[in-house]
Amino acid sequence: MEAYAAPARAGDAAGLPPTISLVGSIASFADQARAYIHALAQAGVPVAFPVFDGALHAFDGLVPAAPTSRQAQQFLLGHYRQFLQR
Repeated sequence: MEAYAAPARAGDAAGLPPTISLVGSIASFADQARAYIHALAQAGVPVAFPVFDGALHAFDGLVPAAPTSRQAQQFLLGHYRQFLQR
């Protein structure tokens, strides 16, 4: 399978595009997200990845006005700008 189609399944993460992601600490797949981001970083892929303490999966969409969600939105917007200027 092409790495761009399923990057988490890529045997070698080198050459994948810069990645911006986030996860809630109590999301059911938080450990997998951390492992994937770690693999990208180890391969030299630029990453931006915070873990939001106490947050569930999709917290930023479920309760967009919550302070944690607003922090996530600011993180994403700031890093999109930064990554696009590369």
